[in-house]
Amino acid sequence: MQTLFGVATAVAVISFFPGSVMAASGLAFLKIGAGPRVVAMGGAAVGSVIDASAVYWNPARMSETPGTNIMLAHTQWLQGISHEFAGITFHSGNNTLGAGFVLMTVDGIERRGDIPTRLPVATFNAYDVMASLSYARKMGAGISAGVTVKGISEKILFHSASTFAFDAGLSYVHGSGLSAGGSVRNIGSDAMFIRDKVSLPSEFRLGVAFAPVTLLPGKRIVAAMDIGKYRGETTRLYAGVSYTLGDRLTAMTGYRAGGGDAGASAGLGIGFRRWRIDYAFAPMRAGLGHTHRFAASIAL
Repeated sequence: MQTLFGVATAVAVISFFPGSVMAASGLAFLKIGAGPRVVAMGGAAVGSVIDASAVYWNPARMSETPGTNIMLAHTQWLQGISHEFAGITFHSGNNTLGAGFVLMTVDGIERRGDIPTRLPVATFNAYDVMASLSYARKMGAGISAGVTVKGISEKILFHSASTFAFDAGLSYVHGSGLSAGGSVRNIGSDAMFIRDKVSLPSEFRLGVAFAPVTLLPGKRIVAAMDIGKYRGETTRLYAGVSYTLGDRLTAMTGYRAGGGDAGASAGLGIGFRRWRIDYAFAPMRAGLGHTHRFAASIAL
């Protein structure tokens, strides 16, 4: 009857990641990423992220966030799709707690019956949700470990799917400015959508970052690189660099190689006292358009 469901789902997933192996996994919103700073730096994150988006990328890196860190982020994705992220990290001694929330919505999807019509019978919305809780601990010698547990749900019209998953990560920080990290994400059981199993887009990722001591005061350079692989897909490389002037203005750029979302990205960040505003621009291939990401964060 309603062939719309299969068509809408396939079109949405293919739009997100053209050229990837779609049969390998579903719930593609888990690949979109969180935080303009990471996206602007080509997606390099697991060894370098230092804001509340660590609850998304690598829970161990929550140990490196300054104070209590709160982030609210909005992504204007392709074809009018909106992606929202909220994250918070809170320190207590060597322990750090965190929470994250992701909401992706697609509005105004047209619904038609078996007979083609010029006008739709009705319109409806689709949404994907993820809510997570994270814990990290400094183990000593610059090493931190973290874990995240999350619930995931997807709904299109009358049909829905839900499951649970976990992430785990490690982080290492050396006094020379070198840091490294590793994470496994989206590890869990399949979800059932109508009569089909939907596999999670499980990912394994390693990353390094280097923030050399600059000769000029008030300036900071960070170079970062990740290598990662989603289940059933090709290996991807993420690399980027940021330059901060006087803890106020940050310029970022990066490149993603491999996978359907390969390409360059760039962004700007402005800090004022405890507040920070970030923006990232990432064009998509195959003429699909551009994505814009905004975030406001505060360190208490």
